[in-house]
Amino acid sequence: MARLEIATDIDLTRRAAEAYPCAIHATGHDGRPYDVEILKPPGCSPNGLDMQTVLDKFAGITGRHLAPDARNRVVDAVMALDRAISCDGLMRLLAPERTAL
Repeated sequence: MARLEIATDIDLTRRAAEAYPCAIHATGHDGRPYDVEILKPPGCSPNGLDMQTVLDKFAGITGRHLAPDARNRVVDAVMALDRAISCDGLMRLLAPERTAL
């Protein structure tokens, strides 16, 4: 972390319009430079998120922790939050009550 330098790049921001651009400039152990710029990162679109990208990421992150049916129940609960009276149903899926020992 001590070797990181974080800076704002006005030119990068200008070229990215309304997105949240990012860039990394690194040097490998062999001295080879690596330069990457992402002007419009997925998930940071001014037009909203791409649903399939979000679902794929959620599945990838939770794949080893949730069975597909449990993951689908969480997705369904999240997608219904705009119509839900409370978040109780989603919270029960995320943190089920434990039975006393």
